[in-house]
Amino acid sequence: MRKMLLFFAFSLLSISVYSQDVFLNFSTSPQQCPYDSTQTVTMYDDWEVYTTLDGTWNGVRDSSFCANISSVINNYLDLSSLVEGETVFLRHKFEDSTKILLGENTLYSSAVSTYFPWDSTNFTNNSNNCANGICTGTILGIDIPGDTTTRAMRWYQSAPDQITNHNFNIHFCTPTEYFEANNYLREAIIKLTVNSNGGGYFRPYAYCLVNSQFWWINDIQDSLIVPYWNWDSTYRHHFYDVNIGLFGDTSLYPKLTNMQYIDLLPTPNVDSVVTMDLIIDSYSSFIMQPYTQLRGGYVLNDSIQRHNYNLINNGGNLCFAMIIDKVFTGGDNYIHNDGTVEFNGQMSCFEFGEQSALIVGDNATLYYGENGMGNLALRSRGTIKIGQDAELIINNNVILYEFSYDNKAQQIYIDLNPGSKLTFSSNARISNHQSYDGTMKLNIRMKGGTIDLSELDADSRQLINLIYEDKEVIYADNIKLLGNPVANTIRFYINNENDNQLNIKLISTNGQVVMNKTKMTTQGVNYVDLDVLEVPNGLYFLNIQSNEGNLMEKVLIIR
Repeated sequence: MRKMLLFFAFSLLSISVYSQDVFLNFSTSPQQCPYDSTQTVTMYDDWEVYTTLDGTWNGVRDSSFCANISSVINNYLDLSSLVEGETVFLRHKFEDSTKILLGENTLYSSAVSTYFPWDSTNFTNNSNNCANGICTGTILGIDIPGDTTTRAMRWYQSAPDQITNHNFNIHFCTPTEYFEANNYLREAIIKLTVNSNGGGYFRPYAYCLVNSQFWWINDIQDSLIVPYWNWDSTYRHHFYDVNIGLFGDTSLYPKLTNMQYIDLLPTPNVDSVVTMDLIIDSYSSFIMQPYTQLRGGYVLNDSIQRHNYNLINNGGNLCFAMIIDKVFTGGDNYIHNDGTVEFNGQMSCFEFGEQSALIVGDNATLYYGENGMGNLALRSRGTIKIGQDAELIINNNVILYEFSYDNKAQQIYIDLNPGSKLTFSSNARISNHQSYDGTMKLNIRMKGGTIDLSELDADSRQLINLIYEDKEVIYADNIKLLGNPVANTIRFYINNENDNQLNIKLISTNGQVVMNKTKMTTQGVNYVDLDVLEVPNGLYFLNIQSNEGNLMEKVLIIR
């Protein structure tokens, strides 16, 4: 879907023949400031430009801010008064009479491009730790019938794909649903959050809704037949062009308690479990409607056992919207050889459990989660496998937890073999808050591969347990101070052969014990932080004792 980016335009490309072409521009005119009747500004005719007190697009408006189009810097929106952390919204003013009818069961590809003048800095915060989930990006609201008498909104959002000093592009995919003549574009919002450099100048371009009926789209509903290939004895189906998985049962309202499944069936069906390969080829795309899932169909003459499948990306694009989980369980796998995976919302997720795996193929690199969007859920007996000369770069939230039927705490295990690399970016976070008793960890057996934890926060590092089979013999070699001198925190890691209780003392040069603590550590690598904010500046001896050995190390505290 990235191939359809339109530069300098925020556009929706529709596959449906029922959608009209609509163009919403950014024409300007003198207007009265909505919060100060004595002030006249130049502003976009059909867009609200505002800030809110809580940084959410639908929050209480900040009446102290009145946007203005600069007449000095080529008619750019002047946001130079904003400071770090403040957020501005550009929201198209849709009314009941102006909302846009979208085609049902249709895929829209969306892109926004903006521009900063050469004498302005790139002032936007592009992380994901702001209100509404993204700091900078776009938000779409599609109005559909509710499951009662009320209307409902589906929300889709995306952070920038591409950022330079002078422009950023935003692209995301939006599936509409089966409601005939009842999917309406009701909200189109651009969100900009200011970074530490302060506000600057910004210019959006035309917004358009284009009927793109020339794009070939393949609908998948209820079931997909996977043929048998005699020459290599596999069941294999190729996805070409654009493919959308549809919610099949229109008598049900799509929501979490009404999931729709597309059954994958080998043909001819057989009476034993087989694994089917679903291959996304280069320049192809695969998208699912909300609350729609793939699963293996039943084995022949069996209403209990289901077939397995591998979803294999060989260079295409998987695009998951705001409210979509993709669950792999019971031996189903996602295999990444090439291409992209886009998560367009904080709730978008791949989930792996019960002998299923996220697999990065040999010589492949998977960037999992752009700008921190989306999640990776690892549940009981799920895992990650990284091939030879391959790398997995995790750039969003990793969530560890058991299934509801597990009656005790479980652990996640990964083997990192020679030639494989696992990297956690600055946007990566690990949590186990939903686990059985908060003890589930990501246990990584270090079998010759490499791992980069340098940008991972301290709390997340505590949930990673590195297990080295060939542990160093010398105890002191298994402990390393992370920084010396220190200011407020002494930090070190320790590689244990077994679970260990550490007795830690900080001793002054005159022999006085100024700190005496006990820390429980587990097998493998543990990161330990010691708060020394109340300890005066000076030279001290850090003494670490366990049943595996004893270490004395000099530590200098300087503030």
